[in-house]
Amino acid sequence: MVFNKVKQPILIAGMLLLFSQSYAVLPENSESRNIQSLSGTWKFQLMSHSKSADDVAYRNAEFDDSEWDDIVVPGTWEIQGFEEPRYGSPDIAFAGIYRKRFTIPLSWSSRHVLLYLEGVAYGCELWINGKYVGSFESAFQRAEFDITTCIAYDSTNTIAMRVYRDHFQKSFDCSDDWALSGIFRDVFLFGTPVAHIEDITIHTPVNVGNSLASVRGKVTVNLFYEQERTVTNLFVDIRLLFENKQLYTKSFPVRWLNPKFLPDPVEFEIPVENPFLWNAETPNLHDIELVLRNDEEILHTIERRIGIRDISIDNTVFKINDKSVKLRGICWHETHPEVGCALREKHWLHDIQLMKAANINTVRCSHYPPNPRFLELCDEYGLYIIDEVPFNSGNEKFANPFSLGSLLARAQNTIDRDKNHPCVIIWTLGNEHPSTRYITKAAQLVKLLDPTRPILYPHNNFEYGRDKVLSGNPPIVDFYAPHYKTAEEFIGYATEESLQKPVFFSEYNHSLDVAFGGLGEKWEIIEKYDKLTGGTIWLWADQGLCRKVNGRDVVDSKADISALKSPDALSGDVWIDDNTILDSHGQYGTDGIVYADRTPQTDYFQVRKVYAPVKILENELPVESGKQRVKLTFVNRYDFINLNAISVDWKLKVKNEITEQNQLDLRIAPHDSGQIIIPLTISQDIERDEHLLQIIAHDNKGCQVYEHSVRLVPETGAIDYPALFGDSLSLTKINEKDVPASAPFPQSVSINKNAVMTFANGLMTIQTGQDTKMQGPYLRVGRKPTMAERRQLKNTFWEQPLLTQFEVLKKECHPSDSGDNLHLVYEFSRPDSSSQKIVLDMVLALSDHDWMDVHYHVRPMDCAGFMLELGIAFAVSDNLSCVTWLGDGPYPAYPGKNELSVRGFYSMHQDNRCFNGNRMNVDFALLTDKNRNGIGLVGHAENICWEKADPEIILSHNVKVAGLGTKFYRSKYMIPVQEIGQASGCFRLMILDGTRYPSPLSKMNLKGIMQH
Repeated sequence: MVFNKVKQPILIAGMLLLFSQSYAVLPENSESRNIQSLSGTWKFQLMSHSKSADDVAYRNAEFDDSEWDDIVVPGTWEIQGFEEPRYGSPDIAFAGIYRKRFTIPLSWSSRHVLLYLEGVAYGCELWINGKYVGSFESAFQRAEFDITTCIAYDSTNTIAMRVYRDHFQKSFDCSDDWALSGIFRDVFLFGTPVAHIEDITIHTPVNVGNSLASVRGKVTVNLFYEQERTVTNLFVDIRLLFENKQLYTKSFPVRWLNPKFLPDPVEFEIPVENPFLWNAETPNLHDIELVLRNDEEILHTIERRIGIRDISIDNTVFKINDKSVKLRGICWHETHPEVGCALREKHWLHDIQLMKAANINTVRCSHYPPNPRFLELCDEYGLYIIDEVPFNSGNEKFANPFSLGSLLARAQNTIDRDKNHPCVIIWTLGNEHPSTRYITKAAQLVKLLDPTRPILYPHNNFEYGRDKVLSGNPPIVDFYAPHYKTAEEFIGYATEESLQKPVFFSEYNHSLDVAFGGLGEKWEIIEKYDKLTGGTIWLWADQGLCRKVNGRDVVDSKADISALKSPDALSGDVWIDDNTILDSHGQYGTDGIVYADRTPQTDYFQVRKVYAPVKILENELPVESGKQRVKLTFVNRYDFINLNAISVDWKLKVKNEITEQNQLDLRIAPHDSGQIIIPLTISQDIERDEHLLQIIAHDNKGCQVYEHSVRLVPETGAIDYPALFGDSLSLTKINEKDVPASAPFPQSVSINKNAVMTFANGLMTIQTGQDTKMQGPYLRVGRKPTMAERRQLKNTFWEQPLLTQFEVLKKECHPSDSGDNLHLVYEFSRPDSSSQKIVLDMVLALSDHDWMDVHYHVRPMDCAGFMLELGIAFAVSDNLSCVTWLGDGPYPAYPGKNELSVRGFYSMHQDNRCFNGNRMNVDFALLTDKNRNGIGLVGHAENICWEKADPEIILSHNVKVAGLGTKFYRSKYMIPVQEIGQASGCFRLMILDGTRYPSPLSKMNLKGIMQH
C-alpha cells in the first residue's frame, strides 16, 4: 500500500519537475455511475493578474459569487465575450476566476475522488472548499487532482479555479493560432476504488504473413492508502471480443508479495489467429475488457476499443502491418469559429467526414495532443494520427536547463494518455524549434515509454539559423522531416543514398488563401519513391473566429497583406453579413483548404483529387465509329484494399446524354496497376458529337472518392467546335500586310435581328432592345491576387486586374465576301506607370450567321513586372447569372493547380462560392439569364474566366494564365511581361435567343443542367 498525496511541483537543482502519475485509468463509458461531469454553467470573473494572485476571498466556499457572470464550460472566455481574442499569444495582464458548486454522492464515500481537467489554457490553480489542491501548467494535457481530503459527501462543495497566462511554460502552448483562454475541455470527477487499475499498456505485434497476431498487455494495479481497510486476493479478468464474439477470456492473479510494495504488473499475451487488422482503410476494432476484482467483488472495470496493427520501418520504408503505406496528410488545429478551441463531437465528426471524403488518411495534430474523444473517433472511422508532444514556440527556452522537467513531463503525459489508440502511428516532438540536448532527452523518454512507434522532429529542428544553434538530427529520430521543399528537393531526398531514413514532409504545401500550386507534382514524386512516406499539408481549416464588427475598423488583409499590426485587430477575411466576419487574422491564419466554417475551398477539391486512391492514366483516346473496345489503365493507390472491394461505374455520354453505362469488375492489388477493356458503341457523328467516357469510383463505405473523364475523339483529332457553327476559326492575317480601309467605320452594326453593336469612342456595346448585354473591350492584365502572390511578388505584379481606359489608335472597316472586318487598335497604359503601355490590336469579323469572330493580338511596350493573367475582357450584365460550359470543371483551375477539374458539361450560378475564376480547356461557355437569353463564346480549348464584379460580371478570354504558387514559393508558371512579345487569341462570339439556339447547341442537353 502507498500513501498518495496530491501532486505538487518538485523543485530540484533549479529544475521544475512536473512528472505526472496517472491515478486511475478512466472507465470507457462517461455515463458510468462513478463519473460525474462538472461541465456546464460556472460563475466567472476576469481580473488583473496581480489581483487574482493576491485576492483570497474568492477561494473560500462561503464567498458570494451571485453577482458574477455565468460562463459555459467547456469554452473560452474570449469566445463568450469577456475579452477580445488575440492571435499568437494572450495578454498576460489578466486572469480568469472560475467557481462552481457540486455535490458528491454518499455512495462514493468508500472511494477516492479525482478531479480531471482535460484542457485549461494556460495554467491553473485549484481550491476545493477553500483548501489549496495544486496547480498545472500544460494547456492541452490532462490534469489530475486527488481532492478526497478536501470534499464533503452528500453535501455542497465549492471549486474555485484561477486560470492564468503568465508562467514559464506558456509559450510552449502558443502557436500560429488564436490564443484563447479558459477551461476549454471537459471537467469531471471520478469516484475511484481504493484498489484500482492505474495504467494499461497494450501492444499488438503482427507476424510478417499477417496470419497470426497477439495482443500483449501490461496492467498496473495501484492502491490508495487506507489504514482501516486492506485489500487482498486481487485478480484481473481479461476478455477480448470482435464484433461481440468472444475470442479470449482468462483470469490473472495479482502478485503482491509484500504490502510494503505495490503489486507487480499483470502481463498477458493473447494470440489471435487470422486477425482482422486495423488500418485507415479497414479500421477493424476489437473490444477488450479488464475487470479488477477482490475474490468475487468487482472493484474496477475498464472497457477499451483497440486495433490490432503493427508499425515498422524496413530499411527506409515506413510500414503498417508489413505493408508500405503513403500518408496522405493534413495538419489540423483544433479551432472552430463557433467555439474557438472548445470543439465538441459534432465538430470532430464533421471534420473527420470531410477529411475522409477528401481522401485524407492522416492527421497531424499540430501542435498539441487533441481532445481524447477525437482520437476515439479516428480509431473508429480510420484516420492515422501523428500525435504531437506540445512544445511549440519559445525557442529561447529549449537550451535552458529549467525547461527539462517541463519537456519530460509533457512527453510522458502525451504517451501515457494516448498510447493505446491504434490510430496514433507516430509521435512528434514540438514544432520547428532548434535541436537541444534537452529536447533529445524528451525524445529518449518517448522511445523508452513507447518503443513500438517511430518519432520525428517536425522540420528537423536544425535549419533555423536565426537561433544560432549548430545541430542536426539526433540518431534517435526515425524520420527526416523537412518543411516546404520544392519538387526538385523532393527528388533529391528520395535519391540521396546517404539519407538512410524514411522522409516524411510534416508540412509540405501551404494553403495561404487559395494559393496551392504544385501539390500534384509533389505527390506524384512521393508516390514514385518508397523512401518518401508522405506528408501533411498546412492546413485543414482557416483559423477563423466569428467576430462582430460593431462599427470598428476592419483590416482588408487581402488588399494589403501587411496591414494587420495588432494581435486583436479585426481582419475581414470572410464577410458573413454587414456586421459579422470570419477573422483568420489575415496572412497568419487564412491557410486552410476549407474555410473556417468548413465550407470547402478549391484547395480541398485539389487535395481530394491528388490524394485519390484510384487513378486512370488516359485523358483522351482516339476512336472510330461503331463497336469499339476502349482500353483504360487503372492504378490502385490503396495500401491495403484490392479494387474489387470498391465500386466503379462508367457512363458513355454523347452530347451530354447517357447512351451506355455499366459497372466495372476490377481486380487490382494495392500499389499495382492494370488495364481493363470497356466495349462501347461510338456514334457515326463522332466528328461532331462530344463523346465522354465518365468513370466514378465509390469506396467500400459508399463515399465517392474519384471521378475521371476520358475524351473520345476521332482519329483526325478533337472536334472543331467553331466549325460546327460555320467556318473554322483561326487567327486573322489582316495585319500581315497593309490593307487600306475601303469603307467608313460604322457607328453601329447588326449582329443578328435582335442584337445591335454600337461604338462610342472605341467602346463596343452590344444590346438586345434596351438590354445591354456586354461592353468592352477591356484588357485583362491580372486577377485579384492571393495573399501568397502579394507575399511572393510584392509590388512586381500589375495590381489592377482590368484596364478600362484606353486611347483608340486606329478604326478601320475592311469589307469581305463573308462580311465586314472591323479593325481597331487600342493603347492601354499601366495606371501606376503611364510610360508602360500595351497595344491591343483587335479585328471583329462579322458574318450573316448570328455570330462574329474576335481576333486579337496583345503587345506590351516597354513594360516590366509580372502579369497574373493576360487577355481581352468584357463587362457583362449581371442578369446573365448562369454560366454553362463544356471544358474542365467545375472548379477554377490554373497551371500547377488543375488536377481538381475534369472535362464535362457544367453549369454554375453566380452565387456559387466557386463561381469566380479561370476555367481551362473550354470549348464553349454560355452566359444566360433565366430565359436562357445571353451570349456565348466558342473556341478551341480556351482559358475563359468569369467573375462577379458588382454590378456586372467580367468575362475574359485569357491567352496567358499564371500559376498560383504557394506561401513560400512563386509559381513555376509566371508571366514576365518582358518575355511576352506578342500574344494572340481568337474566339467566336454569339448572341443567344432563349427560344432558338443554334443547331449544335440545341442538340445538347443543356437546358436540363442550367443553374438559373
